[in-house]
This record gives sequence, structure tokens and C-alpha cells, in this order.
Amino acid sequence: MRQRPAPPRSCRQGARRPRYEEAGGGGAAGNDAVRHPPSRGGPPAPGSSARSARAPPPPLLSLPAAAAPGPAFGGRMTGAERVRDGSCHFQRSRLLWMIGIIFGMILLGWVTLSPSTIPYSYLGLFGDFLRYLVKNYHKWVCYGFYVSWLIHIVEALYGIKLCQSKGITDPAVQFHWFIQTLLFGYASFGLLVSYKPPAKKYY
Repeated sequence: MRQRPAPPRSCRQGARRPRYEEAGGGGAAGNDAVRHPPSRGGPPAPGSSARSARAPPPPLLSLPAAAAPGPAFGGRMTGAERVRDGSCHFQRSRLLWMIGIIFGMILLGWVTLSPSTIPYSYLGLFGDFLRYLVKNYHKWVCYGFYVSWLIHIVEALYGIKLCQSKGITDPAVQFHWFIQTLLFGYASFGLLVSYKPPAKKYY
């Protein structure tokens, strides 16, 4: 006798239901529970409203506005601005003037302070000239030496005042002008006198 074919698996008695039917009791409620499982520690998210509601995008960082022209860093001027403004202006004396003045001051000091140590015989005609000055005009040579240093000191001190009046306010630059004028006299002082500061710009 022929055996009847076995019924399909879905028709068998005792076949297990799908998980969504077991979890939600079947129907639309079960399908919704499967599509939107409950979150941990809170109620389940709503169906369509949870998908449509999205968090707003983070706000864009506002860029700082362009700085107004003028002194930067809280009112302090940068190096380039100070150069354009003239507050740190410095000009070196010419090399030829520097060499000549240094040589003359050293020679005057040698003749004034220690004329006996000068090797006159090794200097030829120039040695004879120095010997003649020491023998006949040594007192005037001493006066010339001290007066020269006095003039240099006065020029250097007055140069500080000129720096302030011409807008050179940097202390280090003022000190450079003082030392240069003290050593080279009018070769530096003349540059400071002839310097014309640039016109200030007001923003």
C-alpha cells in the first residue's frame, strides 16, 4: 500500500512560531517590535516618529572677525610695525670715519698718557712729528685729548634726548646710539641730527 507524503513543515503540529510572533504576539504589533527592539534601560522607541526625528547638526564654530588695523597683541606693536614707525631706527656710522676716529683717539691718548713708550725711531717722519709735539706742545695735546672726550660725552648724552624727540623710544636702540656717539662723536651724532622720522599714521 502506498504511503502518503508527509505534510509540509509549516503545517506540522507543534511547529514553532517565528520569533517575532512569539515576542509580540503575532500580527503588526509583533512586526513592529522586531523592527524596533526596545532599548536598554528605557521604553521602546516609537516606530515611524523615531526614524523621522533626527538630532540637529552641531553649530558651526564662529570664526574670529578680522583684526582692525593698528597695533597688534593687545596694543603692543610688532617688530615690523616698530621699524615702519621709526621707534627702533638705528644707522651705523661709515666704516672709514670709524677707523679714522678710533685711530686718532688712540694716538692722542698714547701721546697724552704715556709719551715715553712711543717708538719714535720706528715710525720715521711720523715719529719725528710726534716727538716734536711731545717736546713742544704736549700740554695742548693733553687738552685736545680731554676736550675731545668731553665733546663725545656731551654728544652722546644729547643724542638720547634727540632719540626721544624723534620717536626712537626703544631703550636698546637708544643705548646703541649712545655708545656709537660716545666712541665716534659727530660721525654718529650727525646721522642722528639729520634723521627725519616718518609721519605717523592714525587708523
